[in-house]
Amino acid sequence: MFYRDLIGLVKTGSMFYGDLSGSVKTGSVFYGDLSGSVKTRSMFYGHLSGSVKTGSVFYGDLSGSVKTESMFYGDLRGSVKIEQHQCSIEI
Repeated sequence: MFYRDLIGLVKTGSMFYGDLSGSVKTGSVFYGDLSGSVKTRSMFYGHLSGSVKTGSVFYGDLSGSVKTESMFYGDLRGSVKIEQHQCSIEI
């Protein structure tokens, strides 16, 4: 569990890198600003500000992100992705 500022953190166990400032990680759940982060185990890259990741479920602003395991690319702002199904939510 991480409940603090993780600026500049590199964690190789679960393989994420970059600026996780203000984030909270509990198990595989991420809360908060993961801007500029890279997590290679579940293979997502890019700006995940304000997102929540629970398992393979993404909630929140994934603008500019790329997730290669489930193969989606581009601006996912306001989207919800559950396993292989993506539902866009207009904000």
